[in-house]
Amino acid sequence: MQYAAYKRSQKYLEALPQQVFAPRHQQPELSLERTRRLLAHVGNPENKFQYVHVTGTSGKGTVSTMVYEMLRTAGKRVGLFTSPHVTTTLERIALNGKLTSVADFLWAFQKVKPYVDQCLTQERKYVPSHFETLLAMAMLIYQRRGIRWVVLEVGCGGEFDPTNIIAAPKVVVVTNIGLDHQHLLGRTKAKIAWTKAGIFKQGSLGFSAEADPRIRAVLVRRARAACVPLRFIHTSAHTNHKEANQELAIAVGKALRLPVRAIVVGIRTAHLAARIERIALNVIIDGSHNHDKLSALAQTIRVLDYKRIHVLFGIGSKKDVVKSLRPLVSLTNHWTLTKANVPYPVPMSPQRIARALRSIQAKARVTIQPNADRALKKALRTRQPDELLLITGSFYLAGQLRQHWVLEKSILEKRTAFPPPAGLKSVRKNS
Repeated sequence: MQYAAYKRSQKYLEALPQQVFAPRHQQPELSLERTRRLLAHVGNPENKFQYVHVTGTSGKGTVSTMVYEMLRTAGKRVGLFTSPHVTTTLERIALNGKLTSVADFLWAFQKVKPYVDQCLTQERKYVPSHFETLLAMAMLIYQRRGIRWVVLEVGCGGEFDPTNIIAAPKVVVVTNIGLDHQHLLGRTKAKIAWTKAGIFKQGSLGFSAEADPRIRAVLVRRARAACVPLRFIHTSAHTNHKEANQELAIAVGKALRLPVRAIVVGIRTAHLAARIERIALNVIIDGSHNHDKLSALAQTIRVLDYKRIHVLFGIGSKKDVVKSLRPLVSLTNHWTLTKANVPYPVPMSPQRIARALRSIQAKARVTIQPNADRALKKALRTRQPDELLLITGSFYLAGQLRQHWVLEKSILEKRTAFPPPAGLKSVRKNS
């Protein structure tokens, strides 16, 4: 395995612009143009596949993975493109039941790098972002390996998302609509819904699990404008997020006329790292990073019925921290506040989180430790034997701390986010 070369390529890619696309007043359509130019340079591999295109606020990674596993079980040659990664960049590109290989990742990197270098020196307006470049690399890898179907999760939003350069997919999915990335997508749920529904294209069949009648109406208007038949799955007030995701994936599987066995097995085998992941005894890692996701997480944790819960929490600087914390304060008053060791998105300082927390939970027991690795070690050392340690608030924090149990090299060598233990003491199974 060419580990050193992989790390160099990862460093190069991470130095590229990080924002998926610009706010509306800063020409967000440039993201689509940059992506089209890059893909044209490498021969437009994206034109070779049939797609299931997935957007939404919460659950899009879960639904994408379920549909991918259904197609794979049905015998299709299928790829899965998701974001963000948890531990290592390569996790974003999967095909035929495995993560892409380091060799294929480096091959695709060498295909796109000359064009990116040229843009960096001659046409900076068209320098592809980190996300756009990885999307092009994924398409090259899928073409090289004879993939026929791609389950494609948007990076952010829909209308201006780089993934929206594809022709009409077979199926488009909007999981639900919540308030997230408002600086990019709009300040209200209605505006966010309109932007996300920008992936609707004539010739596609649409599905959504959105329950709010007002937001459904927005989705219906955009679907009609694109001549897309849109079906809503039926949910009740008692339907939890996991059940809604499963019902949505099942509806997609049926629309694709997949065998019942493929649908059942696909639901059962779909596991995602850092999604309510029981990584060790009484330790759960979850990448929830907004109010809706954290509400769903809190709902699940309550069912586990732990008497004591210690939350290790960090979040991005642009998030509504008070709103994000609210679902968790009913679980515990025992907190360790920290931040992920990443340059982008900029993490919020634990001191700022502490001020927000105390504004809604006056009796919070708070430990502030800016170094996340030290925060984890202390929390593991000092917790009670029957106390759940819940690590959440940020995918980047989850990814950093997950490496305490799952090493990057093991993921790369085994081509799975859930490598065999090999002496590690983790239990890699989603709750």
